[in-house]
Amino acid sequence: MEVAEYDNIFANESTHFYYVAVHDCIIALIKRYAFKGSPLRILDAGCGTGFLAKKLKEFGDVEAVDMHDQAIQYARNRGLSVTKASVEKLPFAPETFDLLTSIDVIYHKFVEDDVEALRQFYSVLKPGGYLVLRVPAKPSLHSSHDHFVHTARRYERTDLRSKLKQVGFEIEVLTYCQGSLFIPAWVKARMDQQTATKQHSVIEHQSRWLNRAISAILKMENRMILAGFDIPTGIGLVTVCRKPLR
Repeated sequence: MEVAEYDNIFANESTHFYYVAVHDCIIALIKRYAFKGSPLRILDAGCGTGFLAKKLKEFGDVEAVDMHDQAIQYARNRGLSVTKASVEKLPFAPETFDLLTSIDVIYHKFVEDDVEALRQFYSVLKPGGYLVLRVPAKPSLHSSHDHFVHTARRYERTDLRSKLKQVGFEIEVLTYCQGSLFIPAWVKARMDQQTATKQHSVIEHQSRWLNRAISAILKMENRMILAGFDIPTGIGLVTVCRKPLR
């Protein structure tokens, strides 16, 4: 990711509708599936600026890893324990964590083998532990933003399901998410492909009313996911997986 994008994310992460909605979804899924009341040992793999990892502290002790020095500095400024490491080579013993989150990480061009990253996640989870993962969806949505943030791959559900099962995970939830953003994202991708659009981030300051309105719509979608509704398409895929008990 471009260095400037970490500054941009840090400035907008607490208010921008995308992060508000994604974090709301992840926290809600953890409460539904992974958190049983006792403190968890948690790893946020690819923590970025650390905003989500800080929220995860309500569920237990949080460790984090990231590859980028700028991200690590921001995360440490939030009071997090962060190690510089690749998700393809996690510096932890097998069966260390009860919960692992990885949000918009394994899609990146610096992750050469996304299946190996999933194997690493599986290894460091305890039997019965949970993975909560989000990835960008639909190759047709590839846009100038993807170039800017170094997107190597966008996923179809069948592809992600196959890779998760290949590693050994039991899938409890696997659905598209942020479905109401699909059409605007599709239009933007088509426009970018037809014009010489400069690579740029779509994460930028929005008016308060627009943020609130879109956040409310996306949070309604999150409630549908929690109720078991399968979102038919979206800009992302979210999954809750479990490492089988022996």
